[in-house]
Amino acid sequence: MKHFHTFESFNSAESNISAEIFDILEGKVSIEEIEAVIASTTDEGFFSWLKGIFTNGKQKRVLDKYADELLKTLIKKGTLELQGDPTEELSAELEAAEEGDDMYGWSGNPDDGSNGFRSRASSSPSYSHSPHKAQLDLLTNQEQNIIEVMDEIGKESEVLGRYVSKVKLEAKLKATEMLMKVADTEVKRVLGKIVNKQRKRIAQNDKDLKAAVDASPGTHVTGVTILTSLSEEDVTHVGFRNNALDSAASLAKIAVAAGAGAIVCSPLEIAAIRAAVGSTPIIITPGVRPADSAVSDDQMRTMTPKAAISIGANLVVIGRPITQSWSAGAAAMRDRAAHIASELI
Repeated sequence: MKHFHTFESFNSAESNISAEIFDILEGKVSIEEIEAVIASTTDEGFFSWLKGIFTNGKQKRVLDKYADELLKTLIKKGTLELQGDPTEELSAELEAAEEGDDMYGWSGNPDDGSNGFRSRASSSPSYSHSPHKAQLDLLTNQEQNIIEVMDEIGKESEVLGRYVSKVKLEAKLKATEMLMKVADTEVKRVLGKIVNKQRKRIAQNDKDLKAAVDASPGTHVTGVTILTSLSEEDVTHVGFRNNALDSAASLAKIAVAAGAGAIVCSPLEIAAIRAAVGSTPIIITPGVRPADSAVSDDQMRTMTPKAAISIGANLVVIGRPITQSWSAGAAAMRDRAAHIASELI
């Protein structure tokens, strides 16, 4: 903050500072936003310390110049940090997670109850691999030198000491707020890049599915919607924006539009999917459990076979309610299968 004889000269000088910061940020934050940040910190309490501006006035004017330089240095340094590793690591991490590499692999043990998901997310940012390392080192030294000079001036009197603390804090607050806007812009850029990549991938998946349908005219190419082992909470956790019912219906429509002749879904989504894709596609339903089944497993969205068929399933997949009898022999499994089938006829 500088020393001004009139409020008009104050406003004029602030505009010059705003323009300099605008250039540093390369237009990523508008002039209006920069001026709003500066105004929010400089206007508040302005007249409360105006009286003291004439006490140690020369030294305060020197400190104001150093505070301006500190602000510019902090913004330059922060902008370079955002343009370096953090943004690129975010982009690489998101892309790697999509592609299923070992950055977000599964290494759990179902016997000990660990979920096993791991992340290789980096620790706190370091300049050691930054493409701007030399500039960052230079700016860090410049920041420390400015602060040291200001602190030395602040030792001359208690009033100057308080003034040094004030202008240093103001510079850091302004820089932080402006850099938050820049960071927001950078994150949006990275996420936009991921979304565009996903759209291209979806379009390619549609082409691949249509090619598979054309190559196998006598086969019902089958699209799988959402696994029956996922709960509603799981569906949200893995990234679906809508609930399981709406998400599965949307996926089914995409698959059928691309040529799929059959859809796999949980019994809880049968009616919605049938309404979405019509009567022609075959609906295959795992996750069905007979009413007398004692199976306790990972299936979360279940229904009895009879109920599933009554609301539109063409085929039901019944595995563990039958295979749980394996220890009693093949005959026991046949008897169990026959008993379940008798309830459907």
